[in-house]
Amino acid sequence: MRALFRDMSSELESRMHWEVIEAAYERLQRDDPRSWSQYLAELQAGDSVSSDPGNAAEEWPEYNR
Repeated sequence: MRALFRDMSSELESRMHWEVIEAAYERLQRDDPRSWSQYLAELQAGDSVSSDPGNAAEEWPEYNR
């Protein structure tokens, strides 16, 4: 029973967390269209920076232990 309660609480907490984030995005889009457009442009620019993701194991060898 405790495990079920813990799982349900965790799921509810996660859902509420994302609802707050989504509401903030909606507010930004509605209240500040210019900033929303800039945000979308930054996302698009970040997606197109590089098609090569690199090699994390080579970049951070200290984490490969």
